[in-house]
Amino acid sequence: MKRRAESLNVDDKLMTELFLQRVPSSVQTILAVVSDFTLDKAADIADRIFEVSPSPIETFSVSKEQSLESKLFREIEKLNQRIDRLSISRGRSPYRRNKNSRERSISNKRDFSICWFHRCFGKKCIKEKCVKPCTWQGNEASKE
Repeated sequence: MKRRAESLNVDDKLMTELFLQRVPSSVQTILAVVSDFTLDKAADIADRIFEVSPSPIETFSVSKEQSLESKLFREIEKLNQRIDRLSISRGRSPYRRNKNSRERSISNKRDFSICWFHRCFGKKCIKEKCVKPCTWQGNEASKE
C-alpha cells in the first residue's frame, strides 16, 4: 500500500487515514491513544497487536452477517416469486370456473312444478303457504 502511495505521490496523512480504516476496530482503538504517529509507526504497532492477539473474530462475524443477510434476501426473493406464481395460477384455476358453472347447472335443473316453500321446507311446509300450481306429492293427501 505504501509503495503504491509513493509512486502516486499521495500525502502521508491520507494514507494513514486509509490505513486506519482498513484495520479492525480493536486495533483502531489502540492506535487512537497513540499521539503523533507516522504511517510506518502505525503499521509497526498494528503488526505487534496482530502478533499477540488471537485471530480476528470480527472479520469472521462480518462475513457471517453479510452471508446471512444475503441468504435472507435470497429467501425473500424466492418467497415473492412463489407468491407471484400462486397468484397467477390461482387466476387460471379450473376450480374457479367449474364452481360458477356448477352453480348455474344446479339452478337450471330445478323443478319449477313444485312451489318455493315445498322446495325449501319439504314436508314441514304449511299447506297455507303452498303456491298453486304445486305438484308436491303430499298436497293430495293433505286436501283429504
